[in-house]
Amino acid sequence: MTFTEKTRYLYEIDKGIRVTDSRRKPHSVNNKVEVRRVPFEHMIYIGDGLTDIPCFSLVRNGGGRTFGVLARSKSAKQTFQDLLQERRVDSLHSPDYGSDADLGTLIRAAVSTLGASIDLDQEQA
Repeated sequence: MTFTEKTRYLYEIDKGIRVTDSRRKPHSVNNKVEVRRVPFEHMIYIGDGLTDIPCFSLVRNGGGRTFGVLARSKSAKQTFQDLLQERRVDSLHSPDYGSDADLGTLIRAAVSTLGASIDLDQEQA
């Protein structure tokens, strides 16, 4: 999957465009919407490759959380280190999602925090 396709899918999620609607009307992603179904600030994006870079930027700039999963190659590690330095990703981790692993713990914490924030926003509305 290309970075363009990944970015498009994020906008479809953001705007609440169903897969079937997207297939029938592929340009509907370009339509302006008043209400965002899943705003970028409510997204958590996890990526492990160069095609994830635009999505990291999109989600992070929109207020969401981003986690990079380090590949084993030396060039990929350097690229992801650069992304961390440029603040495109919140953190970098090995691909271990277990209960004792940093990445797994951070993802669960991010989901819990996000859920609590959404609940609070709904109570105050």
